[in-house]
Amino acid sequence: MLSRLFVVALLTSSAVVATSAQHQPGTYTYIHTTQQTLADGTHILRTTHSTTIRDGYGRMRLENETDLPGRPVIRTVNITDPVAGVSYFYQEAVGEGAYVSHTYTRTEMYPPAQLTSKISTPPRTRIAPTVSAPPSGAGMVGFTTGNTSPSGAASLPRPEVKSEDLGFDTVQGVSCKSRRITEVYPVNYFGNDRPITVTRESCFAADSGMAVRNVNDDPRLGTSTTLLESVNLTEPAANVFQPPPDYTENKQNH
Repeated sequence: MLSRLFVVALLTSSAVVATSAQHQPGTYTYIHTTQQTLADGTHILRTTHSTTIRDGYGRMRLENETDLPGRPVIRTVNITDPVAGVSYFYQEAVGEGAYVSHTYTRTEMYPPAQLTSKISTPPRTRIAPTVSAPPSGAGMVGFTTGNTSPSGAASLPRPEVKSEDLGFDTVQGVSCKSRRITEVYPVNYFGNDRPITVTRESCFAADSGMAVRNVNDDPRLGTSTTLLESVNLTEPAANVFQPPPDYTENKQNH
């Protein structure tokens, strides 16, 4: 269970990194740390790395190391190439004793062109649906009015959310703007007998929008930190957006 939570936290942090780094070509290396303290006082610390590479054409390579207890380190590679309209996925062995299949999966990003039908069909007339106004004081389906549910019963308590601007900071020589979001979940929200406070701090570079630091502190999962280790803003070589030459395509039957 703990390993699964660690993988979820790692993938979430990597998604934030990949989304933010798409504004600036270059190579970005991050370190991901997860710290957790169990009820008996046992401390768990896991550290792994990820790399995001992007060029001026919008191609992106995202590398993630999966470091699970008792298992060799495996690096997963996802390549997105909007120029060729394809994406690739494969794995690489990093640690000793690791074994991966030297194959990759190729996926078409765009559907093939559809043949134009030879049968001429008349244009459809779009008719706007008629919506009757709800009775006075009633809410629309899926929404509530005031603090009551559609049935009139008291709604569940909502978490308190506060956003704070922490100003500018410098990480690895990169100036970034920090923000903290604090969520306080009230009693009985998760069946908890006392409030639960979750904080998320993020720092994004002001010029490129790339993620520089991300810290999530959740008492249920521990503290997860993503920190920029290094950045190289030179244009990457084109071959990094291709599978290794000794890999073969894993063709799937459709």
